[in-house]
Amino acid sequence: MPCQRLSLRKATTMAYAAVVLAGSPMAAPAATPAIVGYGATPTFQDAVAISERAVRARLIDPDSAKFEWPYNFVGGTLKALFGRTRAGFWSCGLLNSRNRMGGFAGQSWVLVMLRDGAISSIDIGESEQVDAASVTCANAMKRGLLPLAPAAAQQVTQPPAAPVTTMPPPGPMGVVVQPSPIGVLIVSVSPGSIADKAGMKPGTVISAVNGVPTKDFPPAQMITLVQTVAPTVVFSIIGASDVTIHR
Repeated sequence: MPCQRLSLRKATTMAYAAVVLAGSPMAAPAATPAIVGYGATPTFQDAVAISERAVRARLIDPDSAKFEWPYNFVGGTLKALFGRTRAGFWSCGLLNSRNRMGGFAGQSWVLVMLRDGAISSIDIGESEQVDAASVTCANAMKRGLLPLAPAAAQQVTQPPAAPVTTMPPPGPMGVVVQPSPIGVLIVSVSPGSIADKAGMKPGTVISAVNGVPTKDFPPAQMITLVQTVAPTVVFSIIGASDVTIHR
């Protein structure tokens, strides 16, 4: 069964990736007294505004930047392999902006940390690449370190009639998945399965199946869409190339 493998850099690239060492989700988005070690707690709105200004300053075409912030900011520490440990409030966002050729580069992860209202570190990922931002954000999602952003959390306060309450077994693709605010997160991949042979890894986020955005569906239907059986299935992956599977 022919499969197209996911395009990735070598393991040396992953060695550079930032590692989440500790994190404690914020209890509420409102401003609270300073937390020892992490600095003053920002509101979600302030953190987003500060982060977007800092990221835009690094872009070729700042005015073209399109952001999504599905997760809240949490107090914790981040450390790059050859860098020092930083403490503050951090989160992962999604960015799409125009490149030097004038076209949009595609969505990529942005890893941002603030301390006392100022940016202490930024990692801007690249579409279709493995980098510090993409590896760290995927790992954080898999471990449940990032709570939903206030707006997203409010949207899911009334669950669908048949919510997903337990982790489903691996489907025909050989993956265990769960819904997230930006798509379907792959939690595990069965060795030797179709997904494994196609190069799909835990922490991958599927944003669309055959061009149909997964986040447009309720949680249960999102999972059903990913587990679909069809002659040809094209999975759109956030921060990486599409994966096409022919049966």
